[in-house]
Amino acid sequence: MDREDKATFIWNIFKLIIWIILLVACYYYLENHPAEQIALYSWVKNIVQKVEIFWYNITWRDWNLLARKFDLESKYLEMIHFAEEKWCINQDFVAELHQRYKTLQEEDNSKIENYITSYTISAAEFEMKIYNDCGEN
Repeated sequence: MDREDKATFIWNIFKLIIWIILLVACYYYLENHPAEQIALYSWVKNIVQKVEIFWYNITWRDWNLLARKFDLESKYLEMIHFAEEKWCINQDFVAELHQRYKTLQEEDNSKIENYITSYTISAAEFEMKIYNDCGEN
């Protein structure tokens, strides 16, 4: 190894150490700031969903139904957050919302056309119940 290679090697080791320190600092920052964790998770989840929709489109499957499923998941999650914040919502209702959201997530994507309508109707019913119980949308 000549002098130039040695200098390059040392410089690369120095950069590696700096990057490791920055990575550890980012990890500790995310560990101590839950809102940032949620934002990061939400961003990654959104990218994965977009890739999955794109894949459905490429493989000549009905990607619109998959997009509707992801929109329904978002709607259920929004209703869950709203219901958990409000004092006017029954806890059994919140548990039922959680259960319905979980079963929607676990449904097989290849059979969306069999269940999308029932989940859409139940989402409208849940939304109406929230509106009736709290008097706001």
